[in-house]
Amino acid sequence: MLIQWRSSLPKFILTVTLSLSLLASCGKIEEEPYNKPVVETNSLQKDSSTARVDPSKKLLFKTFEELAAANDEHTLEIRKKGYDKAYKASDILIYTILDMLQKSEKLDTVAIDNPGFDYNKYDYSLEFAGANQILLSVEDNTFYMKEDGNIYKLWGDSSAFWKSLSIDEAEYAIDLPDEIQDSMKKAYRHDADGDGTADDVVLSFYKARTKDSNGQLKLKVGLSEVNVEDEIGWVSEPYHIMYDTPTVEFIPSNKGSIIAISYSWMTNGVGMTGEIKAYEYRDKKLRELKVDLPDMDFRYEKGGKVKIGFPQINKELTAVSSKEDVESVEKDSKLQIEKVLKDKEGFYPHIYRYICKDFNGDGKAELCSQSLIRFQTPSTMSLGYLYTIYKYDNGGIIPESVKLLPPYDEKDKMRMIKNDVVENLFSLGFLDFAKIEDKELWSNMESQYGKSDFEKAITELFEEGYIKKNNDKIFLNL
Repeated sequence: MLIQWRSSLPKFILTVTLSLSLLASCGKIEEEPYNKPVVETNSLQKDSSTARVDPSKKLLFKTFEELAAANDEHTLEIRKKGYDKAYKASDILIYTILDMLQKSEKLDTVAIDNPGFDYNKYDYSLEFAGANQILLSVEDNTFYMKEDGNIYKLWGDSSAFWKSLSIDEAEYAIDLPDEIQDSMKKAYRHDADGDGTADDVVLSFYKARTKDSNGQLKLKVGLSEVNVEDEIGWVSEPYHIMYDTPTVEFIPSNKGSIIAISYSWMTNGVGMTGEIKAYEYRDKKLRELKVDLPDMDFRYEKGGKVKIGFPQINKELTAVSSKEDVESVEKDSKLQIEKVLKDKEGFYPHIYRYICKDFNGDGKAELCSQSLIRFQTPSTMSLGYLYTIYKYDNGGIIPESVKLLPPYDEKDKMRMIKNDVVENLFSLGFLDFAKIEDKELWSNMESQYGKSDFEKAITELFEEGYIKKNNDKIFLNL
């Protein structure tokens, strides 16, 4: 099948052939949810008949995307599989269910075409007026609309949500409870404090009775619970407000693991904006850790060179600015470039993403951020993309190493190839040529750019110290 690289660098997307097994094999950190929820029938009365949509009603929405995109007042009946009785949902419940369905991810067609996928496995039929049935499996966190052809995976386990609904048997009505509720959650088993015993780690999205996408994001380990975000709202299908939805990552520390919650928002102009919250679990309590961004000092040298100092790690890197950018910044700021850099006038470091991957092949995850380093006065002088590896130290998360990649230039083919190779290795963690899928991926990249240019770019990336090889694996040299 054909998919696109999810590139966070603007203006260019590399199209390649990539299988789901490759995505699963490269630097996978997230553990599979351990819980398999059991759906209860509550007071629903069983009948052997199956749910059907009235053929006399006009079909207005042929796909889930059309239903979700419609700015209409919907009506909805909910029917449990194998039960004749359907319950009319309240307006607030309709909105909440649509919001839940939009917090999902469309599955790859490889999974959809897999004969092992059971289209008859579902727990609830969601019957929106003017649309085909949506069949939802609580156990598998999946749903699809009949005749649509797409299958969607919910952000998390929704079993608690369905159990919490209030049923009025006399009116054949169903509604939300009055209190804020656990809408969806991601659950894991992981030894968070290093005592040798796996802990229950749960990231939950709590939704109130409101007609918006907002709710609370909470992290719970054992009996200790913290608010990650007091108010957060997103949709990911059919339109992406988030690039990466909230995810739990476990970063090894000197005792147990740091629990990181990362996500990134789609942002006009710069592509995306990454956020992260980090916690440690000690003495049966969660404590938030500060994640320090790299401190930077700037010094201008002749020839357009900009020296960037990183005092936290005692390192200095060199960027190159164009003559046109320097002149524009000086004109806008009415200052010499030396003073602009020294005073950090208009300095604008922008975090794209935080990712936890095994970047060096040791089997352990490292936290790495990708950010844009630029000055804006309002003219923009971009100095490149900064990749930062972090480490746990003295109760906080601090920078450990940095690597600067020159700015993207669509007029420079070598620069395009180099930046996209680095960007996609960052997203995947590493490539393992012992795996057929990774060999095919490398071959497809080569075909995309042309064998000669691609090999030249790769050779230069090795010589410049951006990538390295260890046996059959290629890594970023972070």
